[in-house]
Order: sequence, then structure tokens, then C-alpha cells
Amino acid sequence: MQHQCDDHHSLSQAFQTNLYHDKEEQSHWEDVCTAYRQYATFALCTWSNHRNRLDALPDEQKKVLPKGLQNGTPEATERAKLFKDAAIRNQYCLDCILRHAGMPHSQQVGPTTTVVGDGQISKVTSVLKSLVRDWTIDGKGERDQAYEPILNAVMEHVPLGVGGDEAPKVCV
Repeated sequence: MQHQCDDHHSLSQAFQTNLYHDKEEQSHWEDVCTAYRQYATFALCTWSNHRNRLDALPDEQKKVLPKGLQNGTPEATERAKLFKDAAIRNQYCLDCILRHAGMPHSQQVGPTTTVVGDGQISKVTSVLKSLVRDWTIDGKGERDQAYEPILNAVMEHVPLGVGGDEAPKVCV
């Protein structure tokens, strides 16, 4: 297993040892890191594929598309710019995660013949969606829907400050 800076990563020694000795786990870890590194490339290729399919539509079908999907319109140009900017910001976030784990990020690896599939990129997209839900203002509504029932039930059924000095522990 490659570690860019072994003394500054966030993986516990036990976890590293498990990764190092378990070839299947090590292979999975490398696949996850590869998927993180290739996110922006995959996202931009997917965008291009969608654009090509829209361009291949007959003219009469293109006319009924929203302006944001009609190639050459200011709305489509703005939409493309926003998407590309978001893909780059998402890649930066994933690169920060890789750096924190002591792994090389997308700017530190050369061209590769290893290409991840839709399944791995789908998992990366899920990670990004979870980060938005859990850590942004935009995710507050979904976060409240997901976590408030759990928090309310814990507060109702696990009273704090009753009994000894030790706070109750809850596993969700």
C-alpha cells in the first residue's frame, strides 16, 4: 500500500496493519482511491456523452428542449460552466480526502490504464451527496429529515444527567 506521508495520515495503525496484510482489503482501498482520483474525468466524460446524445436528436425534438439543454444558447453555456466548475470543486474535495488519508491525489498520479467503472463512481457520487447533506446549508432539509427523528427518540428514551457521572452511549 502506498502512503504519501506515513507520519501525517489519519488511518489508525491497526487499520493500516489490516490493510497491509489483507490483500482483498488493500485492493478495495486502492480501487476506492483510484475512483476518487478519476471523479472529475469521469464526470466531464459523462457530461460530454450527454451533450453528444442531445446533439444527435432530430431538429424537431431539439426545438422542444429547455433552453439550458439546447446547444449554443446562453443558458446551455452557463449550465455547462456551472457543471464543469462543480466537477473541479468536487475533485478538489476528493483530493483533500486522499491527502488526509496519506494517499496520492489526482494531481500526483500520472496517466493510468486503470479506469474505474460506473459502480465505483456511483459510490463516489454518493459520498459527495452525503457530504453535502451532512455539512452544508443546502443539505439542512435532508439532514433534518434524516437525523431529527433519531435525535428526538434518543432525547426521549435516553435521559441525560440521570444516574452516575458517565454519559449514556448510543449506537445508531
